[in-house]
Amino acid sequence: MQLKKNKEQEEKSNDLKDKLADLNKSTEQILNTSTEIPQTRIVRLVVGEECGCGGVDIDIDREVPYDSPLQDGDRVVEFDDADIII
Repeated sequence: MQLKKNKEQEEKSNDLKDKLADLNKSTEQILNTSTEIPQTRIVRLVVGEECGCGGVDIDIDREVPYDSPLQDGDRVVEFDDADIII
């Protein structure tokens, strides 16, 4: 009876060792994965167009350098060639 309990505990212990080894392997893979900051990001901007009838706001997406001070919702005066009108 005691021998059977010891064998069950040994099997559980081996299962835990295997799980720990798998966890360590996964952790090592995550730590070795390089994370890179993107060079650019997309921001949603607003361009105000004056047409003589009160004006219209046009939403655009613009690709900007990652460290650009522009944020979603900022107003800009003019379009860039690469702007995407939404």
